[in-house]
Amino acid sequence: MNIMLVSVTERTREVGLRKAIGARPRDIALQFLTEALLLTFVAGIIGMLVAVVLAHAIPPMPLYSEQFKTVNHEGDIFLRTSATVMLSSFLILAGVGVFSGLWPALKAASMNPVEALRYE
Repeated sequence: MNIMLVSVTERTREVGLRKAIGARPRDIALQFLTEALLLTFVAGIIGMLVAVVLAHAIPPMPLYSEQFKTVNHEGDIFLRTSATVMLSSFLILAGVGVFSGLWPALKAASMNPVEALRYE
């Protein structure tokens, strides 16, 4: 949300110019909301890919199998990825992305074009 608020603040003159030449508030809100969702989903996908790679790259970690010398590695910690956990985290991520992008998008859409163009 902070990144999107900074993005709106940095592009205040652009928003003012777009509104001055006829952009509707919904067009500007849609632009910033789309940008927030794109950033959220790309970061989420990269994070999930890193998690899958790390889960496969890290070998089993002995917890108490070293002490008891078990043959089938009972008691070791195995990292595994779960489709259910990844889907639920993706849905939570989508909710956070919409929530975090909505406020800056509405803020940009409600700007007065004259004041936005005057902004330094």
